[in-house]
Amino acid sequence: MKHPLTYRALAALLSYPAAPLLANLDELRSVFSEDERLTAADQAALNKLIDGLQAAELMDSEAAYVDTFDRGRAASLNLFEHVHGDSRDRGQAMVDLLAMYERQGLALSVADLPDFLPVFLEFLSLQDEQDASERLQEVQHLVETIGATLTRRQSPYAAAFQALLRLAGERHPERLLADREGAPVEEDTSPDAIDKAWLDEPVTFLGACAPQEKQVIKFQGRTA
Repeated sequence: MKHPLTYRALAALLSYPAAPLLANLDELRSVFSEDERLTAADQAALNKLIDGLQAAELMDSEAAYVDTFDRGRAASLNLFEHVHGDSRDRGQAMVDLLAMYERQGLALSVADLPDFLPVFLEFLSLQDEQDASERLQEVQHLVETIGATLTRRQSPYAAAFQALLRLAGERHPERLLADREGAPVEEDTSPDAIDKAWLDEPVTFLGACAPQEKQVIKFQGRTA
């Protein structure tokens, strides 16, 4: 079946590896195994990531997460960094994204920015299947870029991006990530280089009708 919690499970897997998350990794494994959209190869890659998190010491997992996603912009999970960098346009994009969440009756309950990918995936988990897939396709080029960077770096976290591309409708996401040009493994982190590398077209999102009751987005918060 197409498991409705897959987006939420991927959001948790891409969140900071705090102790509560690591204690419930087998639940994520179960969600992935029940989703017919994910192939055996997708599930094997996700299980390899989960196995690594379960085998590692907490501090090692935390350090690996920071090294993977928080050093430079190439693999940043804040989507608008890849679109607007530190320009003023990013602030307006944040406002627009929050407004989209609010139209759906959602309110953030964590300190992360609204363009943090796990937050967006939590939002998708509350949509119907078609709407979730369409909204994911709106940011697919960013998912591809981050996933390609992680693939080049041989990061086990690339598995989550392979799974997201599968959910977006890609038939061969592993080939796409291997063939697509990601950011260089060794980044030039000078301001000019960052602005040049990540200047892109604005990400747009489809409008939606608001439900009757507000819901609160909840997931493992980052503590570092």
